[in-house]
Amino acid sequence: MVLGPDISPRRLSMGDSRQEGSPLTGGGYHLAPPPGAMEAVGVASEGAQLIASGLSTEVVETILQSRAPRRGNWLAHSTLKVYVAAISAYHAPLGGMSVGRNPLVTRFLRGALRLRPPTRPHIPTWDLAVVLEALCRPPFEPVEDISDHLLTIKTALLLALSSLKRVGDLQALSVAPSHLEFAPGMTKAFLYPRPGYVPKVPTSTPQPVVLQAFCPPPFREPDQQKQNCVCPVRALDAYVHRAALWRKSEQLFVCYGPPKKGSPASKQTISRWIVDAISTSYVSSDLPSPMGLRAHSTRATAASKALMLGVPIQDICNAAGWSTPLTFVRFYSLDTRRLPTQLEFPKGNVPGYVCNHGSPRERDAASRSILLASLPSARFILEADAGRLRTCFYASWSVTSPARDVPLSHCQLFQNKQGELLKEGDIVRFEKLADTLEIIAQHGADALYTGDLAKDLVSDIQSAGGTISLEDLRSFRASELGAWEVALGEYDMYFPPPPAGGATLSFILNTMLGFNLNSASLEGDEKVLTFHRYIETCKFANGLKKFIKDPNFASQTEAVEIIQKHFADKVRAKISPDHTYDASYYNVTPYLDSHGTTHVSVLAEDGMAVSVTSTINYIFGSRIFSPKTGILLNNELVDFCGRTDQIHAGEQPPSSMSPMILHSSSQKHTVVIGASGGSMITTGMALTLMNFLWFGKTLKDSIDAPVVYVDSKNVPNFEPLFDKIVKESLNKMGHRGSSNSTVFYNVVNAVSKENSCIEAVSDSRKHGKAAGY
Repeated sequence: MVLGPDISPRRLSMGDSRQEGSPLTGGGYHLAPPPGAMEAVGVASEGAQLIASGLSTEVVETILQSRAPRRGNWLAHSTLKVYVAAISAYHAPLGGMSVGRNPLVTRFLRGALRLRPPTRPHIPTWDLAVVLEALCRPPFEPVEDISDHLLTIKTALLLALSSLKRVGDLQALSVAPSHLEFAPGMTKAFLYPRPGYVPKVPTSTPQPVVLQAFCPPPFREPDQQKQNCVCPVRALDAYVHRAALWRKSEQLFVCYGPPKKGSPASKQTISRWIVDAISTSYVSSDLPSPMGLRAHSTRATAASKALMLGVPIQDICNAAGWSTPLTFVRFYSLDTRRLPTQLEFPKGNVPGYVCNHGSPRERDAASRSILLASLPSARFILEADAGRLRTCFYASWSVTSPARDVPLSHCQLFQNKQGELLKEGDIVRFEKLADTLEIIAQHGADALYTGDLAKDLVSDIQSAGGTISLEDLRSFRASELGAWEVALGEYDMYFPPPPAGGATLSFILNTMLGFNLNSASLEGDEKVLTFHRYIETCKFANGLKKFIKDPNFASQTEAVEIIQKHFADKVRAKISPDHTYDASYYNVTPYLDSHGTTHVSVLAEDGMAVSVTSTINYIFGSRIFSPKTGILLNNELVDFCGRTDQIHAGEQPPSSMSPMILHSSSQKHTVVIGASGGSMITTGMALTLMNFLWFGKTLKDSIDAPVVYVDSKNVPNFEPLFDKIVKESLNKMGHRGSSNSTVFYNVVNAVSKENSCIEAVSDSRKHGKAAGY
């Protein structure tokens, strides 16, 4: 949230000028005139004073229009500037200067700007998804048969959206042989502006508009043919061939109807075409046309959508002609998750994520986080390597359940609509899940917990052998607990309380902090000692995990003790510098390891920090798939194994999830961090924070550094690139590493802000990338 200047109740609108004499002249500029002065100076007397100052009647009448009400407000500063420009073009100079440069006028405009500063919308005025969906069907298709009018406006809109260019740039495009070229196979199109054209933001050399084809033929699936309907290369090719029949100019866009048929289209005409295309899309979708449509809005809408979908901000700026990302942020950035076609979210909750408690701002932020699910364009298409994903699924099934056949419903995940098995490189679509999320977005969480979705989900679970009932879903309630705060040297750590795993991570970090670590701790024999101490600490942490329990069903006395400094001091004293011990020394009870989580760390421009981890526990969860809802069910109950003797109805299992925020007032440093990887979360985050805060590594190097993971049996597992010399030395000390080829699922994501410098890193182990603006 960006807080503006403090606005006093005494701040007045443009029409509240109450000074004796001219509001533009005199001894000073006052925003808060004395009460009652308005009666002394009305519009008539103010006009007389302005005329007396030497201004003409026409100018005075225009100035006084700023006091005329328009829908309860005064004229905007931009409107007044247009008036002044128009007057300056025809009116004789005043005092040797134009009207626009006259001190009275410039002061008046400055006051108008201060009293009514310009605002821009922060959400789109129209829904891009609605428009693109409409362009794929009649009256815009088939493109070979539609009218000249529809083909023209469709092409203009698609070029505006795909190129991010201004209307002036589009008008300058040419169909001359040297200025328009289609790549072989119609995969791309290159367009250059006419010679001598100077864009608003000049560049050293004219840059072509490069259009990329969408799903060019041949089509392997029906959806690809649909996506091709909004292909700008296809539309451009059709338009160029059609317009050749009446073209009288080499300008790309020419008028299609009398009396100027074939003549170059003006910028105003092209703008009108773009607005017409958006409006027609809405009308053809049985929706009212949005108010206040402007052709220039295509730049903000398309650029914001591209950024949300992961396109690098610099690529967007290069395409749009913005010199820096600041231009986009200040003037074009929109929240494309909030759309005018969406009503206010129903109050309710999606337990664990969207809750009907907290501040309105928090509820709104949570609601907007799933609004994308309701958009036709957001069909949750996962462009994944279908071959590798399928192999991973069947491997996870065969390892844990070798004697069982894979249910038919699971096969649907890896089949196209014709029932054929997806091949490597094919797109995996979670269409049914997208349908489910749309329903939740439109009707609220009750649709999942008490509506038809609940019935479908319960039906699928029971068909798979489960015992969950509608009453189980109906009675579920999300719990909201305050964050725990623990000191870590100069930093304060904030993390969720049990049954999350932040307390265990806090214990490891505070124990290691007492060894006074620094960059020299990773050199020579000190490096061996550092990792020996770390492995020993992790073994003690394994013995403490049985105290991480749901606070609604167990005492938190032990968990609170774990995060105390004196407890870390006590455990640190039990760590030998040269040897290790058997399992009983650490009071460890073996349990099952898990590894099916995902995490995101966010730092907003207003300073709000979010660290959130979600999980279905194992990869593919319980491997139970609900074909009616598209939901892949978790196997969270496994986390109780080895950690408790009794399970209560409604009790949440312990978890390794440890979303965390660290803040140091003295260092002016904030770190938002978290990880996925099940049981490996703790080691991934602990070593990342040690590397970053104490060992002097960059955030990227801290995350990328190979880790050692101590599993539930207290066996150290070393990542393949871990220092071999250190590994051999640790082995001699008694740390016998696992002989199994452990797969490391630890994936850390973090954002660091130190003073005004922000750095974000997504773990390369999962091929992730950080995004920002």
